Amino acid sequence: VFLFHDSVTAQAQTDEDYRAILSDFRAWGRTLEAEGRLLGGHKLTEEPGRSMRKSGGAVQVMDGPFAETKELIGGLVVIEADDYDHAVELAKACPQLKYGGRIEVRQVDEVSHDQG
Repeated sequence: VFLFHDSVTAQAQTDEDYRAILSDFRAWGRTLEAEGRLLGGHKLTEEPGRSMRKSGGAVQVMDGPFAETKELIGGLVVIEADDYDHAVELAKACPQLKYGGRIEVRQVDEVSHDQG
């Protein structure tokens, strides 16, 4: 999984900038798709969502994470790679890096629902 930190589309100054950024991401996605590597992905909205935690037996729901945080996740892509090194090589071509964002590369742990 590639987790995209920082919303690079938020830095677009004009509609043309925004279209150029999206075009770069689409081209990169088409390349992964043509190689049979793209399994899915989503851009998250600019709306910050909600954070939840359990405290004192009750679930607390808070606004956030907030856009001011440096750890904002703007989207994610699920790919098929041979190993971490291969995943890193695939990520190097991602426009997220071109536009100043950061990519976190993580391995998905296959959890069987049959295991107790």
